[in-house]
Amino acid sequence: ICSVKSHKSHECTDINEVADEFRKQMSDDVKNMMSTVVRCRKVIEEEKKNKVNFNTNICEIKREISDRAEKIKRLIDEETSNLVKKLETVELERNKQIHTLVAEIEQHVSFIESLMAYTEELRDKGRSSDVAQQRSTLHDRAEELMKLDALQRMVKDLGSIEMTFTAAAWPSQS
Repeated sequence: ICSVKSHKSHECTDINEVADEFRKQMSDDVKNMMSTVVRCRKVIEEEKKNKVNFNTNICEIKREISDRAEKIKRLIDEETSNLVKKLETVELERNKQIHTLVAEIEQHVSFIESLMAYTEELRDKGRSSDVAQQRSTLHDRAEELMKLDALQRMVKDLGSIEMTFTAAAWPSQS
């Protein structure tokens, strides 16, 4: 075109020669592209392997997490059971102590009520000689039963217990 038209100053070459050079360049480009495709496919295969390895690793870590969680749950359940057993032991012992104290106080009240009933009956229905004879003994017995020193000492010895729960720091697990 340049030869035929007004561009005679340009360097001109036969079209077939130029086409051969272009074909050679195109062949080189195709080789280079093919090489790039091969490298890309290798990268794809490698990344697919990496994905499989990664997902396998994730599954293993999930299993480890689950195993660890189960172990911690077992430890928590064991600790809960131990604490509840200790608390139940304290509860049982304390209730036994309170039951014993209440029984002793109830027995004491029963003695007082019995003495009161006998004293009132003697006062209201007894002969003067019986009242005179028993007055001192009944008075002394009433004085003795009204002393609450022993009962107060038992109540004091029993004392009061206030239970609280304070969570200890959880030991770190490796």
